[in-house]
Amino acid sequence: MGALLVGAASVGACRSMPHTETAPQSSAVAPRDDDVFRNEVVGFSLRKPPSWRFGPTAWGAANLDQLEFKDDEFAALVMENATEPLVVVLKYDEPIDALSPVFRATFRRLGELSHLRPEQIANLLIPQFRESLADFNLVRGVSTTEISGHPAAHFASSFTVDDLGGTTHPIVTETWMVKRGDYVFILGSSAPSQDPSHEELQAILQSISIDPGRF
Repeated sequence: MGALLVGAASVGACRSMPHTETAPQSSAVAPRDDDVFRNEVVGFSLRKPPSWRFGPTAWGAANLDQLEFKDDEFAALVMENATEPLVVVLKYDEPIDALSPVFRATFRRLGELSHLRPEQIANLLIPQFRESLADFNLVRGVSTTEISGHPAAHFASSFTVDDLGGTTHPIVTETWMVKRGDYVFILGSSAPSQDPSHEELQAILQSISIDPGRF
């Protein structure tokens, strides 16, 4: 079970960093829209607010123009990028002395957990958060919802992180689990508790599209 948490535990707000790479854009997207991320391989897309930016991920280095995969090739691609988010969206473009609100989407293979419902997967994930975050607090327990028309599970939590100057910041997070066949999308939004970014994070969530019938 521990492997499921990799790439998801980093859902907390992160320090803003210099922009080094834009999100991967599929050649199948036309016309080009720099505010839209789409991965044709897993059938996932979202739109960021114009003032936010995409952060670099290992998925950006994958050959996403190769849209047809055999099962073993697709599994290998997922495992190769398993520790990295599929896409990261950050609010702050320039380095500042603050923590940046962030939205992440991670795509994972479920393996032996593929028979579980989204709510069951979420309930297995929460204890791992408790182990990795000393002051983890479950604000809202697991509930059922929908993302892009697909059944999903949701929970909200809080914890604290220290910035580069050693100042402690309370962080609020929301996590969604969207199961698709033998795979799961783990979606996470987070921001310092006093940061007025809730509506922007919700707009990113509402923009998500997950292709039906892909898995």
